[in-house]
Amino acid sequence: MFRYLFSACIGCSIGFLAVTSVHAADVSKLALSGSYLGVYNAIGQENTGERRTQFDFAGNLEMNYQISERVNGNMLVVMSPGNGTIGFEGPELVLSDVNVTYTEPVYGIEVTMGSFDTPFGRQTANQTNNADSSRNPFFLNSLMYAVIGGRVGTLNTLGMMGWMPTQFGNLTAMVSNGRSESAENEGETFSYLGAYETPTLFNQVIFSAAYWVSDDSEDANLGTEFTGHIVDADWAITPRWSLAGYLGGFTYDDDVSGTDDDVSFWMGETTYRVNKWITGFRISEWRPIADGGVGASSHLPVVGFAGDFGNGVADTVVVRTQYAIGYELEENLTAKFVYFHDAVEQGDDTVGGMVVFNGSF
Repeated sequence: MFRYLFSACIGCSIGFLAVTSVHAADVSKLALSGSYLGVYNAIGQENTGERRTQFDFAGNLEMNYQISERVNGNMLVVMSPGNGTIGFEGPELVLSDVNVTYTEPVYGIEVTMGSFDTPFGRQTANQTNNADSSRNPFFLNSLMYAVIGGRVGTLNTLGMMGWMPTQFGNLTAMVSNGRSESAENEGETFSYLGAYETPTLFNQVIFSAAYWVSDDSEDANLGTEFTGHIVDADWAITPRWSLAGYLGGFTYDDDVSGTDDDVSFWMGETTYRVNKWITGFRISEWRPIADGGVGASSHLPVVGFAGDFGNGVADTVVVRTQYAIGYELEENLTAKFVYFHDAVEQGDDTVGGMVVFNGSF
């Protein structure tokens, strides 16, 4: 583990020197932060009896530099020993985010250039991002976000993003290289996303909607013209009790007539906080229209953990239920116990339990 932390320190040092070589060094404008996570997991299939039991670890290092009054630079490096069932990034260091944001002074418009999380739905900000599960009591991401960004990750894209606040809500627009998380852009095509978020209604509820188009037909790994839409909501019923959910769909158009390319998905969750305790329940579903194994797009992903055990089916319904209980041990250290069950309509169910310790600095 030492070599990963050492390499990360070297990487951040290089990044710091790169910034200060362009801009006069001012340590007061530099902020270093990060997170570290340790997990013990036991995951197995109900029918085959095959199990994966292991310890795993991950770390994030983030650097923010206030280049000027209106310009901010951000860099995030993530790491882990690699090859675990959970899916942390590693063993090599991975440059997750690197971007510059300009804030326009009159209307508060923000323009970001670089690598950033694809802003598909309000829940994007609440996903586990490698070693940072501080906003996700359930640790594992729900099914749809696990598809686009990973079980414990987010979908990083390279491009430009604009955000504008108004009295009627917030608007977001994005153009990027697509879903491949790469600068290559083989087909010289782009991904476009637009989103709207309401103001807080009745001091409790926020709704949002997003539409996403990505021409990845020339990408060797993705090979589809992709579209997605989502509507989601957050409801703070009381300061302790909250509800959240989303509903939407994807189309994986493989340009083959006679195949079903559409998938619908939804999620609902509730959490309750008492002093330093938090508990919650979540359920999410992934439903290909071609459920049953006939006539599906060849680019549908295998969803859930079944693929890790070598018996995953792409065109099948998967329902994930998740239970969580967490306790704040210290101001920046939380312990969680989480349980999940992936019910697979055409295949073997997977169940798992995890004990997670997550800290930040």
